[in-house]
Amino acid sequence: DNTVIPYVSELARRLGHDQHNVPFLVFGGMNTRIQGGTFLKVTDGPLPTQTPVSFVGPAPTGNRPVNDAWLALAPIFGVSLASLGSPAQFTGPLPGLVA
Repeated sequence: DNTVIPYVSELARRLGHDQHNVPFLVFGGMNTRIQGGTFLKVTDGPLPTQTPVSFVGPAPTGNRPVNDAWLALAPIFGVSLASLGSPAQFTGPLPGLVA
């Protein structure tokens, strides 16, 4: 009931070793306040989204740093974090992950 299991890959697409749109799954017990059965598509971040290899022009944005997920999960463990890493590595806790 109090267990949190993050399942994270370091790559979104294995062929191109792409690090945009990396899948991040979180499993949590009943007492963790993790919103089960939820799919979050993050579109409000400053990082580039995954684009086809043939894409021309500035990369569209929308991804958020992975540290935003860790910031959202930290309070479950009684840890209060205002930041995590350098300012380019976080924007704030990811909303919708924890109630």
